[in-house]
Amino acid sequence: MVDVGCAGVATTGDLAVGVRERYEANARLFEESVPTAIGVLHERGHPKPWIIAMNGLPNRAAVLDYGVRWAIEPMFSDFKSRGFRLEDTKREVPKRLDCLILILALARYGCVRAGREDALHI
Repeated sequence: MVDVGCAGVATTGDLAVGVRERYEANARLFEESVPTAIGVLHERGHPKPWIIAMNGLPNRAAVLDYGVRWAIEPMFSDFKSRGFRLEDTKREVPKRLDCLILILALARYGCVRAGREDALHI
């Protein structure tokens, strides 16, 4: 539930209907009316818009910055408990840890690229 002071807007999805960009600096979320900045960006060629809650002034640059972060978050999750379990390696020598992280990053990149290529050619 979201309240931006407009009739017909009840959900964050409603904010994105029919717009390419929209920025609400003081949207009220949930029943507690938590004030939150929200940015909506629907780029050409993408099936769905990004609807991003943020703690700063909402604008196009901020939405794109948050979008870049979303690309990084899964990698950190893969390195930790969801995938490679990097914390379980017990590596303490920085140089060896650097090498391990590089190998894991390259392995992840290769897997993602192979999956993407496969999906594009099916």
